[in-house]
Amino acid sequence: MKDALVGVLVVVVAFMGYVFATMDTGTQEEPLGAFPGPEILDRVITRGGLAEGGVFTIATTASSMTLKDRDLATAKTISISAMGAGQAALALTLPASTTWSSLPQNGTAQSWIIDSVGTAAATTTTITAGTGVDIDGITANDDVINGGVSGELQCWRLPNGDIRCIVNEYVDAG
Repeated sequence: MKDALVGVLVVVVAFMGYVFATMDTGTQEEPLGAFPGPEILDRVITRGGLAEGGVFTIATTASSMTLKDRDLATAKTISISAMGAGQAALALTLPASTTWSSLPQNGTAQSWIIDSVGTAAATTTTITAGTGVDIDGITANDDVINGGVSGELQCWRLPNGDIRCIVNEYVDAG
C-alpha cells in the first residue's frame, strides 16, 4: 500500500510539473517565420538583435539632386561619394510627401545614416525639403552635412499626409 501511494504521488507531482511548465503566463511569443502579408502587426522580440542594411550611393557632379522614394525605401545608409573637382556643395532634396510611398500612413517612420565619404571637409551636402516635407534640426545648420563626417536623417508620416524629418550632423570625434 505504501509503495502504491508513493507511485501515485510521483505521478501527481510529474503531472503538476507538466501543467506548470506549459501554463500560459500572459505573454505571447510566436516564432518568427513567414507572415501572411507585407506588414507585421504584432510586436517582434529578437534575442539576437536586428541588423539593417542597404546603401544608396550618390556619385554626382551636379550641384543638386532630388531623391526618389525607391532610393530610400530599401536603404539604411545614404553614401555620398567624392564630388566633382571644384564642386563645393550639393543640395540633396528629399522626395515630395505625395511621392514618398514607403512611408504610407500616419506614424510610419524610417531613419538613415548619411555618410559623406571621400569628400573634403570644405564640401557640404545640404538636405532640403521636398514639397510637403518639413525638416527640423537640433541647431539651425544641422541640415548641412560637411564632407568627411556623417549625419542622421529620421522621417515619419504626419496625420495630415505631410512628412516631418529630423536631420542631425555629427562631427569628427577622432
